[in-house]
Amino acid sequence: MSNYYNMLVEAFKDGRLYFGTDNEFDVLKIPNIYQNASKINYELKDVWPVFDASFYKGKLYLYFGVVPVILFYLPFNIITGLFLTDKLMVLLAVSGSFVLALLILKILTPRVAGRKEMPVSINLLSVILIGICGGQLFILLKSSTYEVSAMCMMFFLLFALWAFIKYVYDTDTVKNGRFLFLSGVSLALAVGSKPYCIIYVLLFFTAFIILEYLRKTSFKKIIGKSLHFLIPCFVIGIILAIYNYTRFDSIFEFGIKYQLNALNLYNYKASFKDLFIGLRHYTVIMPDLKEKFPLFVMVKSFGHSLGNEEAVGMIYMFPLIVFALILLPKTLKSLKTSKETILIIMMILCIFIGNLAMVSLFGGITRRYIFEFIFFGIILSLLVFYNIYSGEQSKKFLHLFFLITFVFTVFINISLTFSYNFLHHDMQNKIKNFLR
Repeated sequence: MSNYYNMLVEAFKDGRLYFGTDNEFDVLKIPNIYQNASKINYELKDVWPVFDASFYKGKLYLYFGVVPVILFYLPFNIITGLFLTDKLMVLLAVSGSFVLALLILKILTPRVAGRKEMPVSINLLSVILIGICGGQLFILLKSSTYEVSAMCMMFFLLFALWAFIKYVYDTDTVKNGRFLFLSGVSLALAVGSKPYCIIYVLLFFTAFIILEYLRKTSFKKIIGKSLHFLIPCFVIGIILAIYNYTRFDSIFEFGIKYQLNALNLYNYKASFKDLFIGLRHYTVIMPDLKEKFPLFVMVKSFGHSLGNEEAVGMIYMFPLIVFALILLPKTLKSLKTSKETILIIMMILCIFIGNLAMVSLFGGITRRYIFEFIFFGIILSLLVFYNIYSGEQSKKFLHLFFLITFVFTVFINISLTFSYNFLHHDMQNKIKNFLR
């Protein structure tokens, strides 16, 4: 089976929430199906694999969030009569995320650097770093069901953050409320793309309360303003809860427990051991070195209960993040007169850490998950660098440091993309198929 999103489009048009049953596919009748899902996907010949689908009471459902189907796939099909491809959807979501990251940097740079903009050379290198160092090259070449969900989540989460930042700094009362409303809507859509984003509803709402407290807003006005954010979260949340209950008899079940994959998620329980193993591999594991290109190669991970594929620590993919985390306290101290900006930076840090923790706990270890957290690490790192750069009298050393870091970062990311075993065997065909 492939392209579950378009299969769900057809199901929706037929008035169904599922896109297959065990009456249609005999393979779904095997005993202990959740424990034997890897057998379906890897061992049985002449059988369609069922990666990333959830099986419950004889029916196959889409495990990943339904939002991309409702907002993109279904309207596209209704308007054009054609089916939107996963590759095009991922390209659009990655492009949108790239633009939003630049918009966020544009708003925050003058506030963290104390200057309208950075030198042209640093701006140009920053754009390139954002464009290729978060795993986008690999994501665009290998676009499927998961990538659609993850990239849509990234787009909506970045849009929610951008709208919240606009709310923080925009003095127009009318626009202010609209931005807060847009932030709530987009954050709820992020939950509908990847459920773990529900933790950020609390983060954004807490940031809103802190912000209004710092502004000494009256309790009555805080209640009124909060409705702009909470109402869309509540309405979309109710819709998602009904959708979940209709499929899995539980408002909290998005399908992860019933997912058919090489992993046995049915009995999986998150543990600190898996969390620490995931954090270790995603942060500090060194790549292997080869004698010829690609010089840097990802290494096989081990020890995680859910899955162990090739990965490499983010401090090698984007070494500037080490610089940023070490000097973050200095940056926050320099911004002590701008508590609003400190609040935004802390939100970015929390999203970065939150995504890293969620991936480490519930995703196992694989290269494609890195994009979910490193993007926010890149934004945070650049903001810290801009702040330090503007505060130093001698800028030549920092300029040279940034250039050397840039060259190494771009090279290692390109090397790792080409070395990933999924691409390594048939790179030319992958590129040709992508360009079609």
